[in-house]
Amino acid sequence: MDFEFLNPLEEEFLEEINSFESNTLRGQIKMHSEKSGIPDLEDIRIAIFGVKENRLVINNEDEFLNFNGIRRSFYSLFPGNWYLNIADLGDIEKGETVEDTYFAVQTLVKELVKQKIIPVILGGSQDLIYAQYRAYDTISQMVNLVNIDSRFDLGDAEKPISNRSYIGKIVVNKPYNLFNYSNVGYQTYFNSQDEIELMER
Repeated sequence: MDFEFLNPLEEEFLEEINSFESNTLRGQIKMHSEKSGIPDLEDIRIAIFGVKENRLVINNEDEFLNFNGIRRSFYSLFPGNWYLNIADLGDIEKGETVEDTYFAVQTLVKELVKQKIIPVILGGSQDLIYAQYRAYDTISQMVNLVNIDSRFDLGDAEKPISNRSYIGKIVVNKPYNLFNYSNVGYQTYFNSQDEIELMER
């Protein structure tokens, strides 16, 4: 697998987590580094990667996205009596355009799913769910989508995509891969009555 858009984990971060106890998750995860490159995905069941894209967030303050804190906390945990082969593929930086980032996410998710690897995506804005969903276009597999959000994020499917309209794009744009959609935690005062009635139908 040759994905030039994946950046390796920072050497400084890798040195820091090497100080963790060897029987933590850090000792079980294959990591994309400058020295060793992208890990071999043979027998990998879960692949983690970050996406540093948030340009389509409404009221975007262009915050700097860094996922080392999440990784640090996760890799310091001790595994239970299970064993799953996990790989950390590094991060996808912002593309020249948002569509470039979408293409990278879509390409990577499609390849991982084909290899029966569960992708775990860190960060980015919610509209990246659309890129993940589009990865199934050529796989011939229906998708169940669960959204934990106070808003439905249906928006106007005719307008450009944002973090408040990506569900509308998923529902309206072909090909249709959506089998079930569930929203957990919506709050009525953040959603119009029309959207609530549509979702109930």
